[in-house]
Amino acid sequence: MKRSRALAALVAGVALFWVLRLVSAWADRTVAFVTFVAFISAIVLLADWLIASFGPGLWRFTRSVGLSIGRALHDDAEVRVVGGRYPRLFKWLGGRFSVERPSGLYLTVTAASALYFFSSFVSVALSLALSRAITDYDPQLLALLRVFRTPGLTRVLWVGTVMADPRVIPFLAVLVASLFVLWGRRSEAGLLLIALIGGVGLQTITKFAFHRVRPPIDFALIKEPSSFSFPSGHAFTSLLFIGILVFVSWRTFGSLRARLAILFVAAFGVGAIGLSRVYLGVHWPSDVIASWSLAMAWLCVVCGCYLMLVRYRGLREVWPAWSTQRLRSVVTVAVSFATIVGIAAGAQADPLLARATATAPVVPWNIANGPTGRLAPTPSEMQQLPLFSTKLDGSNQEPIGIVFVGTRAQLNSAFVAAGWEVADSPSFSTLARAAAAAIGNQPYPTAPVTPTFLDGAVQDVAFEKSSGTATVRRRHHIRFWQTHATINGVPVWVATASFDSRLEIGTTIPLPTHHIEPDIDAEQAYVVADLTRTGRAEFVARVRVTQPSTGTNAQGDAWFTQGYASLLKAKP
Repeated sequence: MKRSRALAALVAGVALFWVLRLVSAWADRTVAFVTFVAFISAIVLLADWLIASFGPGLWRFTRSVGLSIGRALHDDAEVRVVGGRYPRLFKWLGGRFSVERPSGLYLTVTAASALYFFSSFVSVALSLALSRAITDYDPQLLALLRVFRTPGLTRVLWVGTVMADPRVIPFLAVLVASLFVLWGRRSEAGLLLIALIGGVGLQTITKFAFHRVRPPIDFALIKEPSSFSFPSGHAFTSLLFIGILVFVSWRTFGSLRARLAILFVAAFGVGAIGLSRVYLGVHWPSDVIASWSLAMAWLCVVCGCYLMLVRYRGLREVWPAWSTQRLRSVVTVAVSFATIVGIAAGAQADPLLARATATAPVVPWNIANGPTGRLAPTPSEMQQLPLFSTKLDGSNQEPIGIVFVGTRAQLNSAFVAAGWEVADSPSFSTLARAAAAAIGNQPYPTAPVTPTFLDGAVQDVAFEKSSGTATVRRRHHIRFWQTHATINGVPVWVATASFDSRLEIGTTIPLPTHHIEPDIDAEQAYVVADLTRTGRAEFVARVRVTQPSTGTNAQGDAWFTQGYASLLKAKP
């Protein structure tokens, strides 16, 4: 118990460390994912300690209460009267909980469990067929995961998707079945193969029945498979495979603590594989949810039938094992370790992964000169740039208002000359200082700005300038992203600008935040005037980005714009 509490405290400490790391490196989306996993691990370990500490006693208490209620009902005079009126019904109900025959308790639990998970699958299927709530959120969830893509996270989740590849699962199934035979568990080896073969047939039929197309190719990091999307074969077969391993392990290990640990590791593996399919953009989230439900229903059927065959048909479970237990353990651990390492190494060398993690190439932005001889991009040429910042769920918010052609040094020089400050990177200390300055209405000219996404990334640099009053509550600020486009080898930057006029409680997220003034065109004009005044940048053109529009930002503040952006070029 002490060891479990210490481990839970350790994981909680690691989680706290990563939270602080996340705050100090806001743009690191891999850290955000690791933080989430660490918190879930801490919660699971806490649940493990609670169940292991209080579960047995709670189970004994609940069982005692249930038996007492059962005996009281059995001896109750009114219940006996009702039983006398409907003897066949009561006899049938009693038979459903009998352990003396296959049609009793075992079949009842098997059927009820399978029907529960199958009803969950049907719910998702009906939502798909009728375009209801669950599947309506598919595009938003897909866009949300797209925001968190990084090369490091892609490499981690790619291993998960390869583990459940149709070419890998048969190899793993034969390997594990062979290890079962090695340990004298032939019946369970057969159970694994039957579950997988039957499951593959079931999910193949389901795919053809629904004919659901996969997400748009723009969402995919890898080449999309040619099969249909619903349900996910990777998620389905991985849950079946891991589920059988959990079933066998639970019947092998009697310790509650060991069983909970096995369940946690299994759930993490199944979740990672399912997440990888959505993260890579080749499945809708509802595909994965439906796959898990259908796989659990099939798993309940095959495991329930197996237990009934063992109990009522005398299916032989114990067979002669190979060699000594110590040698079997060494072989099992060595083979398992070599297999996992080999698959992971092979996954990292996969050409598909190289394509998925490749850095977007720098592309020339070929735009024509206008009548005055200056650059004058057309609306179609502007479409080559990312034009809208996005919220965390991937939906658009305000359009860009500035396009700047110049190096990072020239960009910094132009703003510094105009009296702007480079915003501090978010860290625990800078955020604490900003909070204190906001509460005390004090100045903090380089306060960090909140992250905003554009083309799946947060801003590369932000600048801010006091509005004339010595307070952090009012400031001009602008966020810049370096695009993959260049003009004659010179980088092209895009930016959104806004004016913070006061503090408020956000309407979307009820936390203190800055309120932006809705006229973002006015802030754009202010920035252009400030930069051109210094002589470090020149105004080139006013270009159409979108039609006149209104909207709200991630904090719920309204904005409006005529839909134009100012093209600026750094002067030598």
